[in-house]
Amino acid sequence: MTTALTPPLSAALRDHTRAAHEHAENRGFMTRLMGGESSIGAHQGLQRQLLPVYDHLESACATHRDDPRLAPLLDPALERAASLRHDLAALERLGYADATAILPATQRYVDDLVACAASPATLIGHHYTRYLGDLSGGQIIATLMRRHYDAPHDVLTFYRFDIAKPKTYKDAYRARLDELALTTQEQDEALDAAGRAFASTPPSSTRWTPATPRVRTLGPRPSERMESIREMPVALAFGILFCIVMARANATYWIGRGAIGGWRRHPKYAHHLDARSVKRAEGMVHRFGPLAVPLSFLTVGVQTAVNLMAGAGRMPLVRYLPAVAVGSLIWAGVYTVAGVALLDVILRLVH
Repeated sequence: MTTALTPPLSAALRDHTRAAHEHAENRGFMTRLMGGESSIGAHQGLQRQLLPVYDHLESACATHRDDPRLAPLLDPALERAASLRHDLAALERLGYADATAILPATQRYVDDLVACAASPATLIGHHYTRYLGDLSGGQIIATLMRRHYDAPHDVLTFYRFDIAKPKTYKDAYRARLDELALTTQEQDEALDAAGRAFASTPPSSTRWTPATPRVRTLGPRPSERMESIREMPVALAFGILFCIVMARANATYWIGRGAIGGWRRHPKYAHHLDARSVKRAEGMVHRFGPLAVPLSFLTVGVQTAVNLMAGAGRMPLVRYLPAVAVGSLIWAGVYTVAGVALLDVILRLVH
């Protein structure tokens, strides 16, 4: 005998898994990963744990494609095992050596899937937990992986679905859940399975710190170094960026002061001084004097040339140093405050 749950099954699943969901999100591994304190290699280890889970879940669901208790939820567009294999292979091509062993907790999760493979009702709970989670929180993980670790798009296909409107799709999925003809016992089995799935999801069920992968690299890329600065407290990041740009601008000034005259006389280098950016910079210095220096920090492609021309024109240090200090303050402020604020606005819109 079928019985309709009050609340409906979709709401019952949400309520039944809420505590486990919050616990999973706040475990140390996920907190560090999503906070920018981990690495692409750690995310690779997580993907390695998830692959056997999706393999067994999708294999078990395939045997029930004609069962009305599960079939309405099944959709090839949701399946993730092939995407996981693609991402792991892409990471290996980038030099990430995948030596992560399957954890005991992951094996228990797989064993649970094997044990319930003959039960469509139990598979409902696992299906709901995995795929609705991927369509929701998984999208946030993908955004943060790109933001914090500059992860290439080719290693994040796991989070990309061939679904035009995820919100509309999720609403339709929940509606199909509520229409399933399940007995009271089958509804309870679905709820229990969803709870176990959340509790078993690696690394939520264990204190896992993956080994640092062996990666062929010559050090962090510039974008990664800048991200590490921007993840610092604002005051510290501001101070570091100010010192960096102040040192760079002063070095450029002294290069201009000592070398421009010689370059003008050397045919090999003289033509570089006719570049459009150099001419613009020279015009700014002649027109605005010391004011051109801080103004150049608000431009793209002229800042270096202005500092060169200030040096070449032997602008007195008593005028240049205050001007470049103001420009460096402007640059550091724009990058640490306005830049981070803009990124946060974009991320909220994406989410």
